[in-house]
Amino acid sequence: TIMNFAYEPQELQVAPGTKVTWTNKDSATHTVQDLSELNRPISPDLLESYSFSITYEKPGSYAYNCGRHPFMTGTVKVA
Repeated sequence: TIMNFAYEPQELQVAPGTKVTWTNKDSATHTVQDLSELNRPISPDLLESYSFSITYEKPGSYAYNCGRHPFMTGTVKVA
């Protein structure tokens, strides 16, 4: 969830093959920008109630932020 200019939870642990979906609950527009070696493209602008997903296939730690608000950060840990 994206709410109050933050990703909740900020750190998420999942198993390989898990599809992670972010849903914007803010009235402000946000994005999800992968900062890891995955080199995934940035999400489109996520208006309120819009969602974006990435499937994490390999174990590792994957950092991301909001391209519009770089102070918003999060990590997906796959193990």
